[in-house]
Amino acid sequence: MQRLDFDKKGKQYGSNVSFSQRHTKKVWKPNLQAKTLTIDGKKYELFTAKQGAWAKDAETDKTVAIALSKGKQAVIKAVSERNNASTDTYSLDGFGEALALIDKACNVKH
Repeated sequence: MQRLDFDKKGKQYGSNVSFSQRHTKKVWKPNLQAKTLTIDGKKYELFTAKQGAWAKDAETDKTVAIALSKGKQAVIKAVSERNNASTDTYSLDGFGEALALIDKACNVKH
C-alpha cells in the first residue's frame, strides 16, 4: 500500500504571517485520531487526517462504500483533542443512487 502524506506522524514547524508581515512561530500537531463509523449497526474504524476521515486500507474502504450505498443510516462518533465527544447521524437516503451516478460519470467499476 502506498504511503500517504498524512501517514507521517509528527509535529510540523513554521511561521504564521499576519497582514502586517509579522512572523510568529507556530507548531502544528498531527490530527490523527480514531473515529467509529456505524452503518446500520455495523462498526468501522476510521482515522482522521487533515479534513477527512479514512479507512485503514483499500479493502475496508470498499466495504464502507458498499455499506454506505446500501445502508439507511450512518453514525460517526469522535472525541476531539480537547476531549469533547461528538456524535453525528446521517440519513443515507439517495446515497446509493448518487454513488452510482458518480461511478458512471467517472467510469468506476466495483
